[in-house]
Amino acid sequence: MHGGSDSEFDGDVILQVEKPNEDYRDNYLVARKNRYNEIPMLKYSIYHQRLIRDSEEVKKISTKKAQPLQPKLIVRSL
Repeated sequence: MHGGSDSEFDGDVILQVEKPNEDYRDNYLVARKNRYNEIPMLKYSIYHQRLIRDSEEVKKISTKKAQPLQPKLIVRSL
């Protein structure tokens, strides 16, 4: 075992592209190391742009857009 500052050693998320056959539509990403995800064995289909888990498609999680900050004027008198 070695230590140091290698990108693979220190990285929080390490992604690897898997190519199961010659068809590029079957390529997917696997997170070999992911400190921020509790779901194991998630795969991301590059062509379909969807998450897959153990050859079972996982629904996309809809994200809410953040509300823009409203400018506020604060006036204080001394």
